[in-house]
Order: sequence, then C-alpha cells, then structure tokens
Amino acid sequence: MNSRDRIHAVFKRKKCDRTPVDMGGTRNTGISVTALYHLRQCIGSEKAARLYDVYAGTAELDDTLEKTIGCDVLRIPQPVPLLNIECLREQTKKWWKPYAMEDGTGVLIPKDFYPERELNGDLCLRDFQDRRYAMQKRGGWRYELYAEGPGALGMTVEEVTQALSSSNPAVISLPEAGYWPLLASFVKAFSRTSKKALSYRINPPLSFFGGLGNREPLKWLDYLESRPDEAEKLLEMYFSLWVTQMETLFATVGDALDLLVLEENFVGVSQDDAQNLILKRIMPFYARGIREIRAHFGATAEILWQAEGNSTPFLPSLIEMGVQGISFTDLETSGMNPLSIKKDFGNDLVLWGGACSATDLAEKKLDDVLAKLQQNFAILSENGGYVHAVAGNIMPETDPEMVLTYFVPRE
Repeated sequence: MNSRDRIHAVFKRKKCDRTPVDMGGTRNTGISVTALYHLRQCIGSEKAARLYDVYAGTAELDDTLEKTIGCDVLRIPQPVPLLNIECLREQTKKWWKPYAMEDGTGVLIPKDFYPERELNGDLCLRDFQDRRYAMQKRGGWRYELYAEGPGALGMTVEEVTQALSSSNPAVISLPEAGYWPLLASFVKAFSRTSKKALSYRINPPLSFFGGLGNREPLKWLDYLESRPDEAEKLLEMYFSLWVTQMETLFATVGDALDLLVLEENFVGVSQDDAQNLILKRIMPFYARGIREIRAHFGATAEILWQAEGNSTPFLPSLIEMGVQGISFTDLETSGMNPLSIKKDFGNDLVLWGGACSATDLAEKKLDDVLAKLQQNFAILSENGGYVHAVAGNIMPETDPEMVLTYFVPRE
C-alpha cells in the first residue's frame, strides 16, 4: 500500500497497513524552518533549510526525512503574497539567499523577501504600495497580518472592487497567471516521481470569516449584522472569484489532487449569538463552495477542514456540507478536544492529528509527551479514521529528539 492509497483508505474507513503520517502536508501541520534545521542536523543531513511560508515561519519539506518519519502527504507549492512565484522553482537557486533567523539559525529565504527592522526591534513587511502588511515581534518566528481586510474595514463593494485592481494582498489573494503552468509542471513531476498523496489549499481568495474579518472578528460580525446587504454582496463577490479559481485549478490539474484543504480562523468567536450568525451568514457560502468542488473534482479528492480557533460548534454543519476530515491547530487556546470529537463524530470525520500539540512538544518533558502520545494515539486511531500529525506547526525551540519520538511508527 503506497501513501496515496493509505490516505484514501483512511477516509473510506478501509483497513490500512499502518496509520498514515503527515508533517508539512498542510499549512498548519508543518515545522518551523529553525526546527527543521536542527532536525536535519540531528539525523546527519547537511541540506539547507528553506523558509517556504514566510508568514507562518515554516519550512519547505522534501524527501530528506522520508526514511526517518515516513510522511504520506506532499503539499503542492502555492504562491506566497508579495513574493515572486519563481522562488517556488526548485531548480532556480538564484531566487534564494542566505538569512539568519531571529535566533541566529542560518537558512535560505526567497530572494525578494525583505523584512524591515523597526526601531523597537520588530520586523515589518510592506505591500507593493509601501503599506505595512505584516509584523513579527522581536525574537519571534512568524508574522501577524497588520493590514485590515475589507470586511473588518466595512468597505463598500465599490471600494473593494477598486482595491482589487491594485492586487493588494490585504484585499485579495489569488495566484497570478504565470502560476498555473508552473502548477501543472509541479503536479506532473510529483505524480511521476512520488506515490505520496498530493494536498492543495483550495480556499476562497480570502476566507469568508477570518480572511474578510482579518483578525477583527467582532468588526466583521457587526458588519454582517448592521449592513447585511453590503456584506452579502461582498461575500458573493469573493464566492464568484473562488469558483473561477476552482475552474482554473481543475483545468490545470484535473483529478490529480488527493486532498483539498479549507482553512478558516474562528479565534475570538465564542459567544452563541456570534456562532449562530456564522452558521447563518458564512457557512452557506462554504456549503455552496463544497458543492462546486464536488462538481469539478468529483469524489476523487478528500476535503479537510482546518481552522484556528474552535470549530466544534460547527462540526454538524460541516459534516452535512460534505467535509470529511478535521485538522487541529492550537489545542491549548482553541478549546477543541480531539478525544471528545473522536467519540462524538469519529464515524463521520477523519481526525488529522491531535494526539499531542506543538506546544506539548516544545514545552513538556519527553516522558510526559510519550505517555500522552501513547494514550491518545490508541484512542484516536481506534477503528481507523486518524492521520498522525502534530496539532499545529512544530515550534523553533522543539528538541529534534522530541520530533523523532513523536513520529516513530506507533504500529
């Protein structure tokens, strides 16, 4: 059984030769570039660590760790806002340059990635109009978006339409035309040389809640309530762009993708009335989007939901829409309990990670992590329906021995 077969089997609840494993197959199950550097040092690899997602601080992964960890999922490269797509090409090394992370670790970064040091020591990224786009606290390892999105600002549809023409990444995040032939070459090469399951982030241009609200959920909720007609037009605009993107994606890769990932951000949304508003105004757009995904990709690709914050109140709705699996990020702050979700929804949802969190691996003692891992893995993997991953991206300070312990085959 190869990796692709293994991933599809776990979603179909068929017996696998072993539990599938993922590290780096999605945007929130990866590893920081610093942690990867130390992990490669630990196993004797001299290959340079490359910063792939400059905002999340995570590394580009390849087959270097294949014999050590045995991952089953390969994430297809996607454009990063403000960066030239040429940095996605493995063969064009001229697009990469040496860089020292905040802790001094030497890595490679895209050549047109230029963080600016503020007077207080923070790092700033600016968009093409020289506006602050993202900030990283001094000594940190990932960026937080700084610019407010159209929903949080309460922009009119006309204002958003005008902003779209400037390709401002705070207003839209769509691949440029040159990406699609590059994507086709990626998928062709990976399909020929690898038996891994291919994953792809199939989000709207900006996610309908966290993206349009851009980490200002209360402002966006107020906009949804106080200006419902304007909000609906804005959502329809982004939905239309999303469908066009799906059509282009399918025309480019056909049915070659195995896993389609939807990402959201529900951080700060805990009140019942806020959750009900999301169910009423936001989730119908995801339901329509999933129908469009199925219309284009059929049943060949599995659909995985991955959200920061707490998705538990939305799980019945997500299942009804056709979501087949759920991935976990920050268990400590989200309030999500993988063991409870396995008990209540394990027959309907594949659980992607959750035995331990990235915080566990970074902060707890090895023996404590091993004990928790063994207990939770036994529960989560019972009767299948589980992919072994860390809940959240592995942090820079994580001991490489801890990573190796976590991913040692459990069966």
